[in-house]
Amino acid sequence: MEVELNNGKERKISSLIGDCRGELMGIAALLLITFHAFFPAVDSVPVFRQVEDFFIKYGFLGVDIFFFLSGMGLVYSINKYSTVEFYYRRFRRIFIPFFIVGVFYAVKYHWSALHFLGAVSGVSFLAGDTHAILWFVPAIAVCYLLFPFYYRLLKRSGHPVIFTVVICAAIFITESVFICLGHYDHMLFICRIPVFLLGAMFGECRDDKRFSVSVRVMVISILTLTAGVLVMALAGPPVAKWSYFTSSVIAVSFVIPAGVVFSYTRKAMLLRKFLRFLGMISLELYCVQTVFFDEFAIGFINSTLHGYFPFNPALLDNIVVFICCVIISYLLYLLNKGIEKLTDKMLASHKDTDISEALFDSRGELMGISALMIVAYHVFLPVASDIPVIGKLESTLLQTLYWGVDVFFFLSGAGLIRSVKTHSLKEFYFRRFKRIFLPYFLIALLYFLQTDWSFLTFVKAVTGVGFIMGDIYLFIWFVPAITICYLLFPLYYRFYSRSKKPAVFTLVTAGVFITAGIIVVNMGYVFYSLLLFRIPAFLFGALLSDRKGDPDFRLTKKVSALCIPIMIAGIILISGIFPQILIYRYLISGFVGVPSSILISAVNMHIGKDMILRRAARAIGKISLELYCVHPYFFNVYAVVFINTYLPMYFETSPDLLINICVMICSIALGYLLYFINRLFCKLLDRIL
Repeated sequence: MEVELNNGKERKISSLIGDCRGELMGIAALLLITFHAFFPAVDSVPVFRQVEDFFIKYGFLGVDIFFFLSGMGLVYSINKYSTVEFYYRRFRRIFIPFFIVGVFYAVKYHWSALHFLGAVSGVSFLAGDTHAILWFVPAIAVCYLLFPFYYRLLKRSGHPVIFTVVICAAIFITESVFICLGHYDHMLFICRIPVFLLGAMFGECRDDKRFSVSVRVMVISILTLTAGVLVMALAGPPVAKWSYFTSSVIAVSFVIPAGVVFSYTRKAMLLRKFLRFLGMISLELYCVQTVFFDEFAIGFINSTLHGYFPFNPALLDNIVVFICCVIISYLLYLLNKGIEKLTDKMLASHKDTDISEALFDSRGELMGISALMIVAYHVFLPVASDIPVIGKLESTLLQTLYWGVDVFFFLSGAGLIRSVKTHSLKEFYFRRFKRIFLPYFLIALLYFLQTDWSFLTFVKAVTGVGFIMGDIYLFIWFVPAITICYLLFPLYYRFYSRSKKPAVFTLVTAGVFITAGIIVVNMGYVFYSLLLFRIPAFLFGALLSDRKGDPDFRLTKKVSALCIPIMIAGIILISGIFPQILIYRYLISGFVGVPSSILISAVNMHIGKDMILRRAARAIGKISLELYCVHPYFFNVYAVVFINTYLPMYFETSPDLLINICVMICSIALGYLLYFINRLFCKLLDRIL
């Protein structure tokens, strides 16, 4: 006998739950608020007190409901969107609220930058610190990450129910062994995986007649729910170890009768609208409630409001905490939605084009951005060191901006492939020479005149012999390094142009240089990795710039979305979270420079060329080489002595910020002066020749 709902039509369980998914999420959010932030407030009536104690003690049941509904929702999502879009939509939903709360915790508890990055990235959770910060978010992120692979196996199994039961049983047995051995790490997450997989099974079997809402299903669900609640409420400490398994059973058996109850009520009913509202902000509510309760409720409410409301202060605590959490969560939800709409608008207007065209169109802006990054890396002083987490993040960021060099190498490769095709070998070398020689020579001459360099040192610096001999920090290592690439590029291009598969040839060549870099690093010659590990970015720039018209090298939404996690992961790796891999930081920074250049090119496509930011970036990109040559000279010779000595006397507020501004302005001014001198020199050479 089927339960007749909606004018006698047979209903599937997945359809029934889907219609009231928002309400169920709202109930789960209420349970979690009760568990995390509510005080016992009913003491006079024993029965009510026991019910209240149960929800306060076992409100973590809301987590299981969340996992079940998430598993069911992911099935619909993965069938509607591509894999890349699936990942993009999932992670954009959870990252912003989690990140903001992470910043609050970091400021409040004076976290180090590494601690903050480990917590926000989920590395701390995976490493065993399950209570680093809001364990649920990195846990559900792991489920999101692995779900497409699991779902592919589920689809191929042919028997979703049997496959799910076998996987859940294997997880239950494995976790039971670890519990018996006393290993409780990640138990609160791993024990929830079966209920997540059951949700996915219900979503996959949405058209299966066996998953219709029948009287038998209702009776089994209610009996299971009752038994689970009784076991949870009456069992002693020995059973407490298995409470997370019991809560999963309760969650599955609760959502079905709850869906039936909601199906007999109107959607416009005030209670349902309120629960849907809570379900809409459920993630933000989860992120906010713990912070608000720990930081404000216990201190402020207990010390202040209780003096004015002596009657049932615990009830007052609960009401104030709930209202404040809802208001803050809704504001956080609106902020997150605004960011989502902005990114959706950008992606909606995304037009597929060749990566080579996008890079060529954005080359000036990219050069300007990379030049500013290198200036900031070399000469900027931290300005927010007094602010606990912001100062540490600023310091960490300044220490990682050297991947602007990799952007330079990438763009240089992209430019050379066009130049070597359109000019003879003689013209190619002449154009490269007149572009870089004079700025480099003039700054070297200034160093020679104002420092204790010998003439031999000057010659080594100008000719690049010092760099080749291993003294890479003698003078502006980048110029002789890129000059070596210029000299060897025509030879490389001869083999590249004859290869039948340029992409494979580029990957193999890049692998050779990476292997060579790893060898010299392990031999102790770390300084040579500055060049060897940057050459792959140079080669990739040449490859991508040469693939105009190739359908495999289109700047699509998928490519843009894929660049984001690669870039973020690379920045995290070179930030110092894993000190043991910092010896290969220049190799990793190359894999940051390439996707970041592609991503900025994609964003650049949506911005008008006359926008002031683009114009400013292009203007700085025009003098990028001169700026690279000038800023260390100006900083080392003048800024440290003059600005550090005199300006703080007149500007006591934020002297470091003032120094940064002065160094940047003066470096840009000198860069333009050197640029115009070089232009006159180039015109003179052209007339003579």
